[in-house]
Amino acid sequence: MERTTNSTLSSDMESEEKDMSSVLISFSRWMDMLWGSFLIVTGIPGNVLTIMVFYKRPVRVRMISTLLVWLSVVNLTVITNNVARRVVIGVTSRDIRTFNFAICVIHKGVSYVNIFVVSWLLVLIQAIRLAYIIHPRR
Repeated sequence: MERTTNSTLSSDMESEEKDMSSVLISFSRWMDMLWGSFLIVTGIPGNVLTIMVFYKRPVRVRMISTLLVWLSVVNLTVITNNVARRVVIGVTSRDIRTFNFAICVIHKGVSYVNIFVVSWLLVLIQAIRLAYIIHPRR
């Protein structure tokens, strides 16, 4: 009798864990679709607008404007590379990285280069802003 009760309890716990796991997976897919779609809908026009504003002749003279344009370009590649991948995973439950080894390597390489470039662009922009604060007339 005790063995039957223990096996029933363990099977109930396993089914509850499976239910919770499926709820979390479903929530994750919805978040990928909704948040990713929001980032695509707002991020692409926002970065394009930033590029258009900072690329005009009077603003383009400053180095920081050029760096902000490059930051927007890199952000566009992040949106099209990483966020779009998350939306595809949310919609289809398939990852583009599993299609082919070459696609996986290229995608990871582009992702890592994006992170590296964005980080150093932000450092450079902050250094230039600091220089403008310390020496405002130069």
